[in-house]
Amino acid sequence: MVSRLFYFSAIHPIISFYGRPRNCGGWLGRFLYMKLFRIVLSSVALPLIASAAPVYKVTLTQPAVVAGSVVKPGDYKIVVNGEKAVLTSGKVTLEVPVKVETGKQKFAHTSVESREEGGKILLEDIQVGGTTTTLIFSR
Repeated sequence: MVSRLFYFSAIHPIISFYGRPRNCGGWLGRFLYMKLFRIVLSSVALPLIASAAPVYKVTLTQPAVVAGSVVKPGDYKIVVNGEKAVLTSGKVTLEVPVKVETGKQKFAHTSVESREEGGKILLEDIQVGGTTTTLIFSR
């Protein structure tokens, strides 16, 4: 008897959650309860998924200047929200203005275009591999 109790105790919270409410009777009540549960869950989840900003990953091999701020070499995650881009690497976060352009063909690889000026490397744009997106950083 003890082994059966232990076996069902692991799934008891799941059973009790999906069980019919006490005020609904029969299979029709449970059916309507689950329909309502699914509608509420999807109406909450869909706007959260739709509002997600695009996230890109890039690796910088040398220190560079992005919109007047110096960034160290390393892996960066770039989140684009409108005309702002947030570069994140570990605990370091930098918000810079960006212009997003869409090309005609997909880029095969992610490439970073930069130029050297006054002994510093200035980051100009990033072409995101697998997409038609180009992120152009303003000076």
